[in-house]
Amino acid sequence: MTNALSSELAIGTLVAARYRLEKVLGQGANGVVYRAWHCQDEYPVVLKTLLPEIADDPIAMARFEREALVTTRLDHPHIVSIIDFGAERDYLYIVMEYLDGETLGDFIRRNAPLSIPQTLDILEQILSGLQVAHQAGIIHRDLKPPNVYVCRGEDQRPWIKLIDFGIAKPKNPDTELTQAGFVMGTPGFVAPELFRKESATEASDIYAVGAMAYEMLVGKQAYTGSTPLIIVTSQMARDPDPPPPHIAQEALWRVVDRMLARDPLVRYQHAGDILEDLEVLRRQRGESSAIGAFGTIKQDAVPKRPRSTIDNKAAPTTKTLPLPSVAATRPPPQPSQTTVTLLLIGVAFALLAAVACALYFFVL
Repeated sequence: MTNALSSELAIGTLVAARYRLEKVLGQGANGVVYRAWHCQDEYPVVLKTLLPEIADDPIAMARFEREALVTTRLDHPHIVSIIDFGAERDYLYIVMEYLDGETLGDFIRRNAPLSIPQTLDILEQILSGLQVAHQAGIIHRDLKPPNVYVCRGEDQRPWIKLIDFGIAKPKNPDTELTQAGFVMGTPGFVAPELFRKESATEASDIYAVGAMAYEMLVGKQAYTGSTPLIIVTSQMARDPDPPPPHIAQEALWRVVDRMLARDPLVRYQHAGDILEDLEVLRRQRGESSAIGAFGTIKQDAVPKRPRSTIDNKAAPTTKTLPLPSVAATRPPPQPSQTTVTLLLIGVAFALLAAVACALYFFVL
């Protein structure tokens, strides 16, 4: 796996004079994710790099910067913590807390179908983190089981972390980091309105959470198919298959069913509204959770998190460069579909008028 990497980032390399690379955790088209050791404070971290050959791609660069800046703004126990970011040689890097656990997808595969109390626990934590992101004006846009991490809390209950804000989008963005005609996200979890090229909203993220809740309760995805096109077509045309009768009669199912509504106006509009309904369900069941009323975190359940060095950095011996600004890497504007359609209509009318005039003079 490491053969494609520059020798400058071989295992054992010291990045920014304090992060020693220990192990490759994963590698994609744009970069590499390492487990590293914080040599000054002595704890494990995750270090994600953007490969130098991707540096000429303005969209990839801007997404990498956005992940760092967006996640730094979202200081919450259910959102992965960004510890540091900068540049080293030709590489951009992000340092985040190391999560000891597994993805929600792996957790579901091992334990599905989950019980009602387990599903409530996980849902409340996802929604608590999501509520903070939405209140900060951030739409995640890629919520799915691989982007939700399950760790162990101080009370040994599953502790949830939202990760991968690489394609997150401000509600009123200065720039759109997607190519014209493309929808970012994963079929089955992307809300149907996004395939109609409508704007991503809080309700779009809520649809994805509903799809994860369905998978937790039923043990399979809400929509399946042999190709992404088949999955998307099913999402646009019909509701998911009904759950088993013992799930369908649960009050929690009514909440999940509303989250999965194909019409975004029928869905819950805010994560906090769902948390309020789940709190009512908790009281009816005589249960407690790590989440208090309206999404507040009970501090005795919060696992310890590493200290961030972003706001109070010690001066590194290795030069650390600022990440490029989004404005500097903004792709050229693309004409909207509406504009193109209007131009074509105008050309058609002009041709018809010319033909009509020619026929008129010919007849005369």
